[in-house]
Amino acid sequence: KQLTHLAFHDALTNLPNRAQLLIEIKAALMQLHQQATVATGRRFAMLLLDCDRFKLVNDSLGHASGDKFLIAISEQLRQCTRASDTVARLGGDEFIVLLGGLKSAVDARPVVENLLERFRDTFKIDERDLIVTVSVGVAVHPDDGDTPTELLRNADSAMYHSKGKGRNTYSYFTHAMNREVSRRFA
Repeated sequence: KQLTHLAFHDALTNLPNRAQLLIEIKAALMQLHQQATVATGRRFAMLLLDCDRFKLVNDSLGHASGDKFLIAISEQLRQCTRASDTVARLGGDEFIVLLGGLKSAVDARPVVENLLERFRDTFKIDERDLIVTVSVGVAVHPDDGDTPTELLRNADSAMYHSKGKGRNTYSYFTHAMNREVSRRFA
């Protein structure tokens, strides 16, 4: 039982890890497909959060302080979300929040704006007051993808778009973002 828990949870934050997140996304997709998502207008949003300039914390204060900061961030995310939402750590300073039960893509906006506001508060780490901001990318099923891989990729594109806009903001995925990524890759 303990090995199973360790296989599907992040050892530092005890949040679900990428493997567990993919299982939960697949379960959410299956449930929505059974409910005929388009007909009923049911959606879920994937929020990909990346901590802005987190590397500076690790480089300045050390990895032990960085780890404490990540734990504090995970606690803040748990407090900002509903019990029915999934909060997971992808790795490093990237986190995912799955918001279920949405009628439209804009229903995610108040949650994202609340997260941004709450992350403007200071965190007390090793007797230092630290402020972290986050850049958020939002991908909504079924509009922005129908598989876990598509949704992750598109939320990632939207998150990098947020960083490009100056950080500490959010962006909804658009198909133009993927065209731009493909153009730069080519």
